Amino acid sequence: MYGQHMSSKLEEVTIKLHDVVDQKKDLGLNVAVLRSDITERPLEETSLVDESKIMGREGDKMTLLEKLLGNEESDKNVSIVSIVGMGGIGKTTLAKVLYN
Repeated sequence: MYGQHMSSKLEEVTIKLHDVVDQKKDLGLNVAVLRSDITERPLEETSLVDESKIMGREGDKMTLLEKLLGNEESDKNVSIVSIVGMGGIGKTTLAKVLYN
């Protein structure tokens, strides 16, 4: 039963594709696909940030640095600090600045 159903669906799709090819010919459309031998390299990820372009995060940076580096008088050891917030507010940039 399944095979017959799939066979009829495939035939419908094939007919539709032939109709599209006929329409392409009737409209005089040509398909020119150019393949380039140049392969695009993926973007390289880096932790380097141009800090001159970062504004208004000095307070956040100092607060997080204090938490990460700790206070010698404090007995608490913080090994993980979460930076949370809405997308696009600079969490990753702030983390990169702290890392550097």
